[in-house]
Amino acid sequence: VKSACLFAKENQPYPEVPAGSVRPVGGFRTEDLVAHEQSRWVGRVAEALYNVEVQVTKRGASGSGGRALGICLFQVCSEGHSMLDAVEKGCNQTSWQEMCPHFTGQKVEAGAKVWRQAEWLTEMPKFLNKRFDGYKSLEGTVTSVELQMLGVRWLDSW
Repeated sequence: VKSACLFAKENQPYPEVPAGSVRPVGGFRTEDLVAHEQSRWVGRVAEALYNVEVQVTKRGASGSGGRALGICLFQVCSEGHSMLDAVEKGCNQTSWQEMCPHFTGQKVEAGAKVWRQAEWLTEMPKFLNKRFDGYKSLEGTVTSVELQMLGVRWLDSW
């Protein structure tokens, strides 16, 4: 079966594009249909596991700016609650359909205990090793989100 997609552009004819070359703009969403061509099975996306990399900063005294402290990694599951909170609500949050609550460029914050539990790709700041919880103003910027594992509920073969 040969199929094509047509895209509109102002005052121009629709170009024909092979349907196989069109991909979703975002990542997987819950209940998306997927197919495994080798085994010839079709299924729905059930859950996902992501690696979320964060560049951590300590806010300045005025609440803006900050000093880079290092880079760490969190594993975030689509079924669980992320330990990182969005700094700004609204535009800094994902939609309810997204499987990962974080995206590149998002500002996040958490208490010292959460940062201590992260996998640090650079050296963890020394003051976090001392179990000092006085640093409630640690925040970071998500630098990458990478899908690690995708759970699929297989429905049928074709």
